Amino acid sequence: MNLIKTTALICVSATLLFSACSKQHNDSRNEGNTAVDSVQMNAGLLAFQKNCMSCHATGPSGNTSVAPTIDQVAQSYLQDNSTYESFLTDFTQFVGSPSTEKSKMPESVKKYGIMPNMSYSAEVVDAVAYYLFHSDRSASDWYAKDEAIYKTEVPQISPAEYGKSLALQTKAVLGKNLLNAIKTRGSHGAVDFCNLRAINLTDSMSNHLRARIKRVSDQPRNPRSQASKDELRYLTDGKEKIKNGIKPSPLVTEFDKHYVGYYPILTNEMCLQCHGSTQSDIAAETLKAIKSKYPEDKAIDYNSNELRGIWVVQWEK
Repeated sequence: MNLIKTTALICVSATLLFSACSKQHNDSRNEGNTAVDSVQMNAGLLAFQKNCMSCHATGPSGNTSVAPTIDQVAQSYLQDNSTYESFLTDFTQFVGSPSTEKSKMPESVKKYGIMPNMSYSAEVVDAVAYYLFHSDRSASDWYAKDEAIYKTEVPQISPAEYGKSLALQTKAVLGKNLLNAIKTRGSHGAVDFCNLRAINLTDSMSNHLRARIKRVSDQPRNPRSQASKDELRYLTDGKEKIKNGIKPSPLVTEFDKHYVGYYPILTNEMCLQCHGSTQSDIAAETLKAIKSKYPEDKAIDYNSNELRGIWVVQWEK
């Protein structure tokens, strides 16, 4: 057998082997596909649309300047997880508390930075995980097909969940722009972004979502973000809960014509670049920028998983 025929045979054999492995993986992942719950797929699609798409594009192309595509995310997690249970475990552990150690995408972490802690509920994370695992992304137009198959009317949600969705949509927009600032100009670029654009973007989201949305803290960087008496009470109680190993829950108060919701903001690895220890976490150039732009700054010396502030959301009934 000559060299050309030998090489061709090797290539064909490798292709068949790869196809067989891919089919075996897909068959394993889709065992019992007849039992895939369309209601759960619908809930997952809606959760994905509301919480993920602002940063993660679908398909191989799209705006990926701040995060990998959702196809890349799903594929990275499916490589090591052929069963839904193992996929769910890895996916929820990372999304629940993002860190470099938990990530299965080291190259994406280098390129985009670590994902912010979005404080999604377990129900939202589970819904997205179910949808990503069971979706057939073999075709380039998989997302459009999923919309046609699974999308139905948006279910009614509680006031607490509605307020949280407003906070998370605003957080996603701020996070996307913040990550881009860090990526292009480093952590000191994030200081410029927060100083010049964060409040304006929050106000724009308030107008867009027809609500009043703000971030406040008992240790504000900007004096305009100082918490009120009621907000301070929630922050004090939340910090006490964290000391006792309890995650603070949202608080929604109903008034005659509107609701007001408090939603906790917890620190993660990325936050510490600007809010951590001045000795070990915040770079000298970043600290200089903070002191220059925020001479009354109190938002430093946090550790991971501490209550840095709250989203305050007010909306009409």
